[in-house]
Amino acid sequence: MDGNLRKRVRTALLVGPLILLLVAAGGPGFLLAVLLAGALGGYELAQLPGRAPRRVAVAMALCVPAISLALAYGQPWLLLALLMPPLSGLRSRRALLLGTVAALYVGAALGLLLLLRSGEQGRLWTLLLFANNWSADSAAMLGGRRFGRHRLAPAISPGKTVEGALLGLLAGVAAGLALAAAGGMPLALALPLNLGVALATLGGDLLESLLKRQWRADDSGTLLPGHGGLLDRMDGTLLAAAVLWLLLQVLQ
Repeated sequence: MDGNLRKRVRTALLVGPLILLLVAAGGPGFLLAVLLAGALGGYELAQLPGRAPRRVAVAMALCVPAISLALAYGQPWLLLALLMPPLSGLRSRRALLLGTVAALYVGAALGLLLLLRSGEQGRLWTLLLFANNWSADSAAMLGGRRFGRHRLAPAISPGKTVEGALLGLLAGVAAGLALAAAGGMPLALALPLNLGVALATLGGDLLESLLKRQWRADDSGTLLPGHGGLLDRMDGTLLAAAVLWLLLQVLQ
């Protein structure tokens, strides 16, 4: 096991159980954790194009959780979210456009995660999300290292392989189906949900890679040893949470 993989495993063993406890408990603890993730993610977004002025970083750190709250709980928080452009002080139209779109994406995805957990079966849905997401991500990385031969999207993420992606999809769906069966979920519902989550995990990973390539950044930060920044760890989770919530609205 190389040094970076060892760091990655240690970080996962420390952070993973804490996330599962917060998901299982729900309530204010989960809400605060999601808002903190949004604030840190917003701060990292501000740093992606290069070292941002403090004003820009603070504006983004306020904006992302405000968007999440506006989506999950109502309109008043939208006022704070709308302050981001004038507060940020960004001069470049391109930087302002990319920053605004990225903040809306991260904030909205985390808001849908809050809505997902607040539902009647929110604990099961959210645990399914993380079981599928983490299994897909881990299997794609390890499978790609061992069996990867064909590049998946070399222009976006040169390290990803077709073989790793397929193994990730299989592992994510299998883990999600196992959890769904334990929770008594019908296969007719569990299968499309897990396929959607596994595909969205891969899509979210590629989407963040594309964003980093636009800003010529390698990682979103250094908060999580072996993983990079928080956005690097959440990339697949964000899109997967949004897709799972939308699928539930259609299929239930």
